[in-house]
Amino acid sequence: MPDAQTIIEDVLQSTANSLSKAMDVYWAADAAGANDLPERNLSLHFAHQLMCRDFSLYAEANHPEKKINGREVQGIDMLAISPDRDYYLACEFKNYVGHTMHLSQDDLDRVATFDLNRNFASEIMLPNRKETLKKCAEGFGLVAGLTWMYGADPKINLSTSQNHKPFEEKVKKLDGRVLKEIPLNKHEAKGRYFLLSALLPAAC
Repeated sequence: MPDAQTIIEDVLQSTANSLSKAMDVYWAADAAGANDLPERNLSLHFAHQLMCRDFSLYAEANHPEKKINGREVQGIDMLAISPDRDYYLACEFKNYVGHTMHLSQDDLDRVATFDLNRNFASEIMLPNRKETLKKCAEGFGLVAGLTWMYGADPKINLSTSQNHKPFEEKVKKLDGRVLKEIPLNKHEAKGRYFLLSALLPAAC
């Protein structure tokens, strides 16, 4: 059976394929501007791929911490619990217009410090929910976003991006890794999208 990280990477690839197919039908981005595609398009297709794999999903899940680095925390974009309830995935989705990965510092902290709420009142903590908390012994954080590259046959070279370096350094500091970028749409006249992401351990 594939491990959690392999499954997550497979979901990301399937997400890219699904969103590419949708973009072949209709161009939902601002073609007159920077081709910025709202991040909900990414989270929507990612959620669909997780549901096809029988994950349990929750939007805008509350974060157990009220503040991180002195800033108030409301929640995370999406929480997913694996079908066997062995692990959870805390997700944040972004729109990296102009390759603005460096703006995800807070997002990385948010998913890295996320844990399931284990302090519910007794009337809420039914046996099946208790079993979930008992079994779910591993957590992961995912930050994923789309960026647009102009050009007839664009190649993304993150090693030369000034915005990517602080993102990568932060991921490494949190014991995570930046995943290989995934090209989305087929070759377009003006350029193409790339799915960028980082996976890191969460504080379960």
